[in-house]
Amino acid sequence: MEIAISIIGAILFNLMSLLLFMYYYKKMILPQIAKKRVSSDEIELTLSTREEKLEQENHKKKKILSKKLTIIYIVICIMASIANSIFITLFYTDNSVLFTLKRVFILSLLWPLGYIDFTVLKIPNLFIGYGLICRAVFLIPEIFLMGDELKYSLLSDLIAAAIFFIVSFLCTLIIKNSIGFGDIKLFIVMGLFLGLEGMWNSIMISLILIFVTSVTLLIAKKVNKKDAIPFAPAMMIGTFLGIALTGR
Repeated sequence: MEIAISIIGAILFNLMSLLLFMYYYKKMILPQIAKKRVSSDEIELTLSTREEKLEQENHKKKKILSKKLTIIYIVICIMASIANSIFITLFYTDNSVLFTLKRVFILSLLWPLGYIDFTVLKIPNLFIGYGLICRAVFLIPEIFLMGDELKYSLLSDLIAAAIFFIVSFLCTLIIKNSIGFGDIKLFIVMGLFLGLEGMWNSIMISLILIFVTSVTLLIAKKVNKKDAIPFAPAMMIGTFLGIALTGR
């Protein structure tokens, strides 16, 4: 029964995230990609006719490849989210259904944000608002099912959100371009879903991933110290691994 609820929850959450992602992709990401291509074409006005045709063909190939990679990314993330929901339900039997569903939801929220942040370096308020609304909805069954444990659970979630906010805000003040305000808002939502235990696992793995990625890119001279590096992809992978390895 619990497995069925987890699978259904994972499917519904991911469908909602997919709808939001498709809406944002069409309204915001595609126009930005088109603007970049237009500016690139303006720079290449001096090219010969043959070179212009080759450039146009390359743009078309890149566009097709980009769409294919996006579809592959979506399919992999949704399948991984559903598989993770089954895994934590089977192997972490001490967790309640509500506890598991909260983890399943945050994973479904992170994969579109990982893509968007990687593509346009932005965490849209649309997804932050969606996460906060769903957290409020989760509170309704918690009130009826958790009893006296509710106050401890809420306290853990609020403390986790506060710690996420304070630490990330201090990083923003101390180190320029370290963490954006979109990332800070995402951390708050994650704290409200993961609580103190889940927060530590997620953030530790994510920080290791972002550190390794940053050092690798710097050594390869793909970025410099002033460039902003997307944090949401590392948070997505770190949270996925944290939940899978610890059940929290």
